[in-house]
Amino acid sequence: MKVYRLYVREEYLEMIKSGEKKIEVRVAYPQLKGIKAKDKILFNNEVPAEVVSVKKYETFRQVLREEPIEKIFPDKPSFEQAVKRFH
Repeated sequence: MKVYRLYVREEYLEMIKSGEKKIEVRVAYPQLKGIKAKDKILFNNEVPAEVVSVKKYETFRQVLREEPIEKIFPDKPSFEQAVKRFH
């Protein structure tokens, strides 16, 4: 088991803390290539989480088509608004 330190904007940190935000989406940068189920994440050096699963997608649009948007963005933006948040 490995511990990864990831940083998110404060608004998303609050959603992670409350349990509203269930899916975190990241580009597979080299430092994240080995992340797997049961690894730990420490968000902003204060909020711990456990990796449940890791899925790979070709594009952010694909993520939004295959995963419930409200689990990524609990405020439920439209599909196009969600795409813009990734960029």
